[in-house]
Amino acid sequence: MTGSSVAKPGLAASGGVKVTPRDVIGHLAACIVGGFFVYAAWGKITDVYQFSVEILNYKMPWMSPRYVNIPAILLPWIEVFAGIALIIPRTRKGAALVICGLLAFFIYAIFDAAILRDLKISCGCTGKDSGPAGWMAIGRNVLLISATMLAVYLPRKETARDVVGHLCALVVGGFFIYAAWGKLGDVYQFSVEISNYKMPWMNERYVNIPAIILPWLEIAAALALILPRTRKGAALVIGGMLLFFMYAVYDAAIVRRLDISCGCTGKNSGPAGWLTIGRNVLLLAGTALSVYLPRCMACCSSRRTEPVDEASPSVEPA
Repeated sequence: MTGSSVAKPGLAASGGVKVTPRDVIGHLAACIVGGFFVYAAWGKITDVYQFSVEILNYKMPWMSPRYVNIPAILLPWIEVFAGIALIIPRTRKGAALVICGLLAFFIYAIFDAAILRDLKISCGCTGKDSGPAGWMAIGRNVLLISATMLAVYLPRKETARDVVGHLCALVVGGFFIYAAWGKLGDVYQFSVEISNYKMPWMNERYVNIPAIILPWLEIAAALALILPRTRKGAALVIGGMLLFFMYAVYDAAIVRRLDISCGCTGKNSGPAGWLTIGRNVLLLAGTALSVYLPRCMACCSSRRTEPVDEASPSVEPA
């Protein structure tokens, strides 16, 4: 053992940090809860008056109509900051306390107003048109509390770089699934949009083949990109597709000046042009970050090893 080094617990034998399903589920739960809180707050911020009316509808005895604007203004911004802080690993514990406290209060308020006093009111969770207050809203808040707990206790301690990498994989993968879904909803329209590119090697008789296969390939590659173990291969497939899409758009819309839809998300995809190419460049960058950011974090962690004191005596086996 003399002159060797012992890696810290949590480091793989190859010198890198192994990403487990627990890490992915924990960070995904943080992204879902944090994203929901930001989304819910946005609906309240855009119509503060309506949110103040929904607060008054709960008829809480200690809430004076004169001061209802104070929580109607402050609460959504607390939700925004807590939602963002939950996504960041270093601030996750504190954010989880705030979010669980808010959710527990929301559950109490809904139970008191809608269940005990039988008030037929909107829950006000996402601002206007939030849906009725009742057991459904309570159940959703219980699920959000559970997901918040998973976000705190499932992952091991990691840096923001690791989370950004996994988040990039989720964003790119989610976009590819969304794009494929639009194409699968109208395969005939997608085949027409492929034909509009007027690629000399694409025979009109066989255009249905890529129109059917490509969306399913996008879905499979997107799901594989989200999973850490299959991410590297999926990134190669997605990167290859994005490069081909950029070439096709550049050749048709820029070089040959065809006024066509890009067909990226099926029907109503928007015109093919520089904006489409720029979006694909961003998706390509996100794919690269999803592969190399977590790996860089692992390499940096693997360097932090504790050398064993050479002067310390070694114990020989009996």
